[in-house]
Amino acid sequence: HSFETELEFGLPWRTQLDLELNYQATGGRMTYDSTLVEVPHALADWGVIPLNHTVDAGWRFNAEDADAYFFRLLLADDFGKSVHFGATLSFQNQVGGDREKSYELNTALSWAMIDRRLSVGAELLVGYEVDGRADDEGEREHSTTVMLGPTLLFKPTRNTHIGLTPLLGLIHESPRME
Repeated sequence: HSFETELEFGLPWRTQLDLELNYQATGGRMTYDSTLVEVPHALADWGVIPLNHTVDAGWRFNAEDADAYFFRLLLADDFGKSVHFGATLSFQNQVGGDREKSYELNTALSWAMIDRRLSVGAELLVGYEVDGRADDEGEREHSTTVMLGPTLLFKPTRNTHIGLTPLLGLIHESPRME
């Protein structure tokens, strides 16, 4: 199981600073996994351009693996008062170790219910990872992941939300569940 705690600090000019602490629970034991520092910047105020483009860059400090930098394009919009769409296109590159590169598309569609405090929807995750180092024959290991699952988001307060997204693997290389 993975647990993520994220703190977001609003900065001027549609920019924010995000700090994310990640932990893994395996065999009844909780261990530190990574810390992520990122700076997303919206290209315009909400609703000015379709899909409200945001660029994002950051660094992941990994406990067991080499650290990595990443770049993301975030897209989001509301369709009416109740339907919300979001998508993230990302690239991540390790700076040492296996020098693994990953490309990911994560997209979600949700419907707000009960005074916007409860939302239900679906999420799709498509990922491609390639090892930065070739083997003896010059080949690089790679894997593709495709996962889909329902989402449930509860907002007990205006500034707090709790989300649950069990993703099920759709192809052989994907984990059965995440």
